[in-house]
Amino acid sequence: ADEDAGADSVTEWSPAGGVLAMEDELGNVTFELEAVLRQKDQELSEAHEEMKRTQDMAQKAAHQVLQTEEQLQQTQANAQQAQDNLLVLSQDHQVLTEQHQCVKRELLQMQQQ
Repeated sequence: ADEDAGADSVTEWSPAGGVLAMEDELGNVTFELEAVLRQKDQELSEAHEEMKRTQDMAQKAAHQVLQTEEQLQQTQANAQQAQDNLLVLSQDHQVLTEQHQCVKRELLQMQQQ
């Protein structure tokens, strides 16, 4: 009986019905593919936006690094200038100390006379 039912269904198949069934299946597959493509397009757009945000942050970070390097160079230049100034002050102090000693000696000599 099963063979007869199978045989009947085969004999009842028509080319037009088969084409309609295949078109229907193709429509379903096309719909599913379009849904997948929309989803992938959305994911791609989100990934692109994330990449853009990451690039913006990287550019800001690079700019901050550049500013920090410039500030460091300025600080180093200021430190060198301060060191130079300190050396001059130290030399001035030494000269003044020597002059003070000379004045003290002269005063002592004047007092002894």
